[in-house]
Amino acid sequence: MGNKCYVPEIGGESLSFAVGDPAAGANWSFTIPAGYEYEIRSIQTKLTTSVAVANRQSRFVVNDAGANELWHLYFSQVIVASFAAWFSLFVGDSRSNYYLLVSALNSQYNDVVPDCRLLPGYTIGPLFTALDGADQFSSTRILAHRWKTN
Repeated sequence: MGNKCYVPEIGGESLSFAVGDPAAGANWSFTIPAGYEYEIRSIQTKLTTSVAVANRQSRFVVNDAGANELWHLYFSQVIVASFAAWFSLFVGDSRSNYYLLVSALNSQYNDVVPDCRLLPGYTIGPLFTALDGADQFSSTRILAHRWKTN
């Protein structure tokens, strides 16, 4: 079964939704709402960095309802100043740390998202270090399968 941590039940519904842009200099986060369990199928988000010189280290995390880290993903390349970085995480990708420099000012990062059921109160999102106060996440979308819990 590879890295599957839960075999999903039949039923539920698929949905695609936007996550609101956080304040400049902040990471975004999505919390699994009460009454539901989610299986995240893909995430896409964009980070546009300011002109401030810093090496932003990319990291994505899943935390349980008690804020305990259950999963994390690092990309080895740092994000530099005046840069647009697109991140695409999806089930079925191999753990490749795939990085593509599209041009001198933007790049694409692809990797795997955990293929497991997230319970109510769990959170998923980036937890980047060295973000500048003017760095901005935007265009975040999540594709998920969800089930109503009893």
